[in-house]
Amino acid sequence: MGNTDSKLRFRTHISRLFELDNISADDRYYWVKYWTEPNSVFDVFTLLSSADIRKTRDGNLANLETLIKVVYFRLKELRNSRSFPHNDIAPAKELLNCVRILTKILPFVYEKDTDEIREWEEKVFWQTTSDKTSDTSHLQGIAPDLINITLDLLFIEGFTIPIGQANSSIWEPGVGSNTVQQPTHEMLSNRVEILRFLLTLVSDCLYQNQVDVAVKGSKYLTYVVTNPDKRVVMTVLCSLLNTSLRYSPAGKVPYDHMLISDRNRQLVIYSVQLLVVLLVYPIPEVPDFSIGSSSRLIPKSGSGRKQDINMYRYFLSKIRHPEDFQFIIDNLLKLISQPILLTSSLLPGSQTEVQWVTELLALFWELTQCNRKFRDYLYSGSATDFMIFLLAYVQEKYQDASQREVVRLSAYILLYLSSDSAFVKLLRYKVEVSSGSDDINGNLRRKYISSKSKMSIFSGTYGDYLINQLLHPLLSSGSNNDPMFDFLAPTFMEIIYNISPFTINISYSTASNLVQLFSNLISSNYIITASIKEFLLLNILKVFSNLIHFNFRSNKNLLFVILKNESKFRFLHNSTKDGDSDGPFVIEDEDGGIDGPSEASSSKSKGKQPVKAASSTPMVSAKDSSSRVSDLWTLVEPIIMIVEDLRRQIPYTEYISTTNTQETKVQPHIIIDSIGNIPSVRGVDLDQHEPADFEPIRFNWNSISLGWYESIIWGDIFRNESQLILSTINEVATSLVSPRIGSVGVWNGTNIKLFRLQEAARQGPSLLRPKGAVDAVAESVLQQFGKLTH
Repeated sequence: MGNTDSKLRFRTHISRLFELDNISADDRYYWVKYWTEPNSVFDVFTLLSSADIRKTRDGNLANLETLIKVVYFRLKELRNSRSFPHNDIAPAKELLNCVRILTKILPFVYEKDTDEIREWEEKVFWQTTSDKTSDTSHLQGIAPDLINITLDLLFIEGFTIPIGQANSSIWEPGVGSNTVQQPTHEMLSNRVEILRFLLTLVSDCLYQNQVDVAVKGSKYLTYVVTNPDKRVVMTVLCSLLNTSLRYSPAGKVPYDHMLISDRNRQLVIYSVQLLVVLLVYPIPEVPDFSIGSSSRLIPKSGSGRKQDINMYRYFLSKIRHPEDFQFIIDNLLKLISQPILLTSSLLPGSQTEVQWVTELLALFWELTQCNRKFRDYLYSGSATDFMIFLLAYVQEKYQDASQREVVRLSAYILLYLSSDSAFVKLLRYKVEVSSGSDDINGNLRRKYISSKSKMSIFSGTYGDYLINQLLHPLLSSGSNNDPMFDFLAPTFMEIIYNISPFTINISYSTASNLVQLFSNLISSNYIITASIKEFLLLNILKVFSNLIHFNFRSNKNLLFVILKNESKFRFLHNSTKDGDSDGPFVIEDEDGGIDGPSEASSSKSKGKQPVKAASSTPMVSAKDSSSRVSDLWTLVEPIIMIVEDLRRQIPYTEYISTTNTQETKVQPHIIIDSIGNIPSVRGVDLDQHEPADFEPIRFNWNSISLGWYESIIWGDIFRNESQLILSTINEVATSLVSPRIGSVGVWNGTNIKLFRLQEAARQGPSLLRPKGAVDAVAESVLQQFGKLTH
C-alpha cells in the first residue's frame, strides 16, 4: 500500500464498517482486504483510525464482531497451515496484518465499561465458538485460542526463530540455554509485533481503577499465567529474561535521542515489559469470572477451590544454578546502573539511555522475593552494589517529577531489603572505593562513588552510607511544600530504623545529620504534615536508642554529637514531661486531612505506602494528644540519663556545647575516644550485641499496594509505547528504523483508568508526544487525502 490512491481506496473500504449494517462474514471480497492490503503496522494504525473503531463499536457492533471473528479465523488458518510462513500459500504478511488489526481494535473494546459491551466481550471472546478451520469437535473461546496461538507464534521456525532451530527454542543464551541464534532482521521484527500483540491482549487492566485491579484481576492474564504447560512457560520465561538482560545500549543517534537505530531495542523493551507483567500479576483469590478451555477451568467463587499458581513466578523461583544467578546479577546491575552512570559521565551522549528502569527494578524485586536461593547468592556478593544504585535513584531523581515512581519503587525495595537481617548484617562492612578488584559489579559501584567529589573520600560502612544518603532528602525537602516528602519521608525513616540496631561506626557526619534532623523536627519552623512530623520524631528517637544500646562503643561519634546538642534533647524532655501537651512543644491534632498523596494515613489507606508493623511504628492518629506526648517523653528520657552519666564520668564535657565558645580548648577526638572507653553507663550494655526480639518494619503486600505496583508498571509501559518512532514520516529515519520495529502508541487516546495521564508540554513538530500521536499522524495523512471522517 504505497501510493496515495491505494490508501484512499482502503479508507473508503473501511468506512463501510460503520456506514453499512450487518456485513456478512461470507463477504470475502470485503474482508480479505484487511489482511492483504496493508504493508506495515503503520498502515493499519493510521488508516484504521480510533474514530472508525469507536463509530463501529458504538453504532454498528455487529460489524465489529464480524471483523474480529473473520480476522481471528484467518489468523488461525494461516498458523495451522503446514506451509506457514510461505509467501504464496500462507504468507506471514497476512498473519501479521491480522495481528495488527486486533492490536489496534482491542484497547477500544476494553475501554468502554458498560454492561452491554462487557456482556458482548464475554460472548465474543470467552464463550465457545465453532472452529471453521478444523474438523475436530473441540470448541474454545476466541481469547484463549488467541493467547495460545500468540505464544506459539513466538517460536515458529522461519518466522520468529531461524530455520534449522527446533521450535520452542529459547531466543538468547543465558538462563536455560547456551545456544546462540542468528535471527534475521525480519524475524526480530516479527517477534516485536507478536510481543506487542500479546501485551495488548492482556492490557484490559489499564481500564480498571487502581483500587480494583488486584481484586478483580484480568481474565486474559489469569489464563496466561496459569498455563499448565511447563515447556511453554519455561521457554517464554527464559526467552524474555535472557533477551531483557543481554541488551547493551548502543551509541547515540545524531538525529534524535529517541530514534531507535538498533532493532534489538524495541524487542528488549517489549520483552522486559511482558516479563514483568507476567511475574507481578497476582491471581485474584476469588475471581468473579470463569475461564473454560479443553485443558483447564477456573471456576467462579466457591468453597474448596484451590488457589491457582502464577506459573511464571513459580518457575522463576526454581532457577537455582550459580552461573544463572551471576548472569542475572551482572546484567541486571549493568542496566540499572546505566542511567545513573550516564548522568555522571563526561560524555553524557555516548550511549542511549535505558528508559525501562521501572521494569528492571521490579524484576530485581521479584527475584529477591520469590527465589530464596537467588537472594542468598545476592547477599553473598552484590547486594550492597544494588543498594548503592537504589540510593542513587533516590538521591539523584528525587526532585524530578517524571521519576517520582522510580524513586518510590527504589525506596520500597530498600525497605524490603532492610527488613531482612541477612542483608542488614552486610552493612557493617566498609564501602570499597579504591580499585583493588577486577569484580565487574564492584567497578560499577566505584565508578559511581568516585564520580561524586564528596564521596570519593568516603571511608565509612555501608550502613553509615545508607543512613547518610537517606537523610539528605529529609534535611533538604522539609518545609519546602515538597509533595514527595510526605510520601517518602516515613519510608526513609523506616529503613533507617530497620538497620539501626545493627549499624556500627556511625561517622561524625552522619551523626551530625541525624541530630540535625531531630533538631528540625522539634522546631516550629520545620513545617510539615503534623502526623508525618510526629512519626519521624518518634522513630528518630528509637533510632538513637537502638544505635546507643546495641552498639554503644562503636557509635561514640553519635554520643559526642548528642552531648554537643544536649540542650535540644532537654527541650523536648522538658516540653513533654508528665505528658504536658500544653507545653512549649506541641504536636497538634490534624484537622481533617490533606487530599491525595500528601497525607500519611490517607496514603496508607490507598496502598501508596506500606502498611506498618504494629509493634514497631504505632499510628499516631490512633492516640490522643497526651498519650502521644507521653511516648516522646518515654523515648527521650533514657537519652537524657545517658548524657548525664557521660558528663559525670568524662572530663572536659563542660566545654561540649553548640553555644560554648571555649569548645576549642579540648580536641573533640579526645572526648570521643573517652566515650568509647568508658567502663559503664547506667542501664546500657556497652558490649556490641544484637537485639533478641527486634521486629523490623516490613512492606505489606495487599490489594491496595498491589494495585499501586501494577499501576506504575503499566504506566511505564504506556509511557514507552507513547514515544513514537514513525520512520515512514521522517525520511532521515527511514534508512535507520524499520517501520515495524518502533512503538506505535497502542493505547494512545483511549480512556485509561489505572493511572492519571498528564499532558506533556509540546516541543515543536515532534512525533514524540504522549497522547494520540499515532492518530495525530493519521489525521495529517488523511487530511492530505481529503477523506478524514470525524
